[in-house]
Amino acid sequence: MKIIMLLGPSNCGKTTTLNLVYDDLKSQGGVSTCKQQEGGNPNDFSDIIKLNGKLIAILTMGDYAYRIIDCIQDFELKNCDIFITACNDRFVKPQRLVSSDPNNPIIHKIPQLTIASQSHDNAMIVHQILTLI
Repeated sequence: MKIIMLLGPSNCGKTTTLNLVYDDLKSQGGVSTCKQQEGGNPNDFSDIIKLNGKLIAILTMGDYAYRIIDCIQDFELKNCDIFITACNDRFVKPQRLVSSDPNNPIIHKIPQLTIASQSHDNAMIVHQILTLI
């Protein structure tokens, strides 16, 4: 399973960006199979999307290292082709796990000072992630 990790500090927009990725996948005809809210933020969720013969798992909640690790194992067992996840940059274990395979890209998200620059950054990262799928 290929893992795409969006890595950054708290409150830099990782969840927002991955929600945009999810919306884009659905607009391309992706079908949600098991969406469920994760944690206390109503914008955080996990799901597996069927798209073009692939199973694409996503976890937007990147502030719980053990949840990320659990999802890696769970989505691997469910034969997902790709797993897209957020991860807080202070968590070493999930980063090590993902970076142990050179085919797993880690994309760095940094805080932006303005709404316009954040929107631009989000759009660039969404495009980058969709290109990696």
